[in-house]
This record gives sequence, C-alpha cells and structure tokens, in this order.
Amino acid sequence: MLIQTGAFLLLGLIPDEQHDCWTSLSQLGPLIWQHEIDDIDEYSAKLTPAVSHFLHCILNVNPGWFSKKKYHLIVHLAAHIARFGPAYQFATEKFESYNSVLRSKSVHSNRLAPSRDIALAFSHSNRCRHLLSSGLLPLEGSGWRAIGLEVQALLDSHPRLLESYGWTSSSLPRPCKSYISSQCYK
Repeated sequence: MLIQTGAFLLLGLIPDEQHDCWTSLSQLGPLIWQHEIDDIDEYSAKLTPAVSHFLHCILNVNPGWFSKKKYHLIVHLAAHIARFGPAYQFATEKFESYNSVLRSKSVHSNRLAPSRDIALAFSHSNRCRHLLSSGLLPLEGSGWRAIGLEVQALLDSHPRLLESYGWTSSSLPRPCKSYISSQCYK
C-alpha cells in the first residue's frame, strides 16, 4: 500500500529521478505480490519490462546500489516466479527481521563457537519464558512446581519486563491450580 501511494505523496518533495523510481516501483509492486497467476506467459510479459524500467530508474538515481544482490536477483524474478510460483511464497524479508535478534544474542559471544553461544542464549530465553509463563518443572521426588504468586506480582508491576517477552499484563499466562498439587503450589 505504501509503495503505491508513495509516488503521489512524494510528488514535488523529491527530485524527478527519485520520483520516477517511486512511480516504477508502484507499478512493479502489485505485479510482484500476486497471489494467483492464471497465465504465466502474460504475467511475464508484464513483469519483465516493469522490472527493466525500475532498474533503469535506479541506475539513474544511484548506480552504486547495483552492488547489492537483490538488484541482481530481481532480474531473474520472472523466471523464479515461473519456476517456484508467486513471489510471496519465497519472500525473504520476513526472515531478515531475525538478523537483529541473532546479532543481539551474539554480542556477548567469545566468537570461538558463535552458533553454540547463540543456541545457549535462545535456550536460556526459552527456559525463562517457560518458567515465567507458569510452566511446570518436575521436583526431584514427585510432583511439579511452578512460579509463585510473588513472581506473578513482580511481573504485573514491571510492564517493561513483560514487553521483553512479548506479553502484556492481560496476556500473561496464570498458574492453573488443577495441574499443580497443593503441596507444590506455594
């Protein structure tokens, strides 16, 4: 939606070369994100010139951008769609958002075994999330144990802590007494 309205919103605010890029992108966007393609030949006949026009506009604005891999990949987009189906099925942007998460987990790594350090950091986060969401842990003898009401009260009084786990006060799981025997739930 932003791609299609950007050309209108930016009219007169940016140089003509950049506006041409937005205009070509607003024409290319709907072609790329088709969920169904009835006639692949007709679709490719529309997509290929739209991609060429977009790349030509980008070349006029900043030729240095062509060192990025995505500009090379877009040249092959019509062939990839013909082979693999609509582009939304193999889009990579949703996975690129995880780069910041991985980077934040590797900050405290000694760099000798970064994959192991990242896996341990995720394991620790999942263990904390399980415990804080009233997850049960087995006791050494018999029975199960969950966090106490004091920890629940602490979580309720610190919304930033809840946000770090993707929760709100109303979405925080509460202990279910039917699963916990009375001697373990204290």
